[in-house]
Amino acid sequence: MPHRLDDLRRLVALVPEWRDGKTARQEVRAVRGYLLKHGFPAKDVVRLADPHALAIARKAMLHDSMPAEAGRDDLSELKARLQRTGRVEDAAAVIERMLEPPA
Repeated sequence: MPHRLDDLRRLVALVPEWRDGKTARQEVRAVRGYLLKHGFPAKDVVRLADPHALAIARKAMLHDSMPAEAGRDDLSELKARLQRTGRVEDAAAVIERMLEPPA
């Protein structure tokens, strides 16, 4: 059982938004629905406990739900997000955006 607590800690570290229980419950339900919709067997979805797999499934779900034009974030929005979160992924997004050739 201590191992599940460690998984939960890792998951919250990967998805800080899930510190809020209500948000976590809503998004976990949405991720499960997303996986089922994309052909994952229900028995595998119910047993899915790996923090990294859940975080990646969430990212895929969020990415698929973005409109096409929203895929290219404005640099100022990316910088604001980095300022707010301090996450390495957000820093990488800022750098990648800065390295893109002008449209």
